[in-house]
Formats: sequence, C-alpha cells, structure tokens
Amino acid sequence: MARYTQNITESDIDKGQLRVPRASKSIFPPLKARIEIEMNGNFYTASWDPRTDGTFERSGVIRVGKAALGKHIIAGGPRRLETTATGYKLA
Repeated sequence: MARYTQNITESDIDKGQLRVPRASKSIFPPLKARIEIEMNGNFYTASWDPRTDGTFERSGVIRVGKAALGKHIIAGGPRRLETTATGYKLA
C-alpha cells in the first residue's frame, strides 16, 4: 500500500520529521508508536504521532531525526510512503 507525505520543507528537515496528511494516515497505527522506516536502503527506528488529540485532527508526524532525514531527503514536493514487511519505506 502506498500513500504520500506533505510537501517536505527545510523546516521539516531541521526538525527531523515528515508530515503525513490525514488522507495518508490509514497505513499507520491509530496511536503513537515506534515504527521502522527505510530511506535509501538504510533502516531507522522512528516515532509516529497521529496527532488526533484536541478539537481537530492535524497532520501526523514521523520523527526520524535531523541527521538521518538530512542525509536522505531534500526539501521539495511530497514523497511516497510504502508499507513493507517490516514497516515503511520512503521512496
């Protein structure tokens, strides 16, 4: 199954996070969790926060860390997220 991130900004990279729009959250756990994410053949443990608390639902956040994200991702458009046997892959 595949979904897309929000557009990736320099601020996202500085924070070490990927934002996941509501329409793409269906492939992720419904509650906060640790997930495995693959980027360019490298595997990382990341935190997943669906951010469904409060009065309105916000974009979910995958936090993988600034160093890891900066090594594999540049700012620009959205990136494809795919489910794998062990977690997720950022394509």
